[in-house]
Amino acid sequence: FSLHPRTLNRRLQAEGTSFRALLDEGRYRIARQLLRDTLLSVHDLALALGYADATAFSRAFRRWSGTSASRWRATQPRG
Repeated sequence: FSLHPRTLNRRLQAEGTSFRALLDEGRYRIARQLLRDTLLSVHDLALALGYADATAFSRAFRRWSGTSASRWRATQPRG
């Protein structure tokens, strides 16, 4: 963005958000798409989203959605 990280953080804070919040929002959106539209394993999906392992991704997904990634996938119509 051609901004110093502190400048970016100040501007995001002024908008009522943070880099972490935007990153989480993007990861959650992509995770839902991949869970719905692919047969990727949770492990492969976690790696694709930049998580160190499936456990870290699973904790994040449960925090975002209130359920496990596998259970969420099972409730979605196939796209």
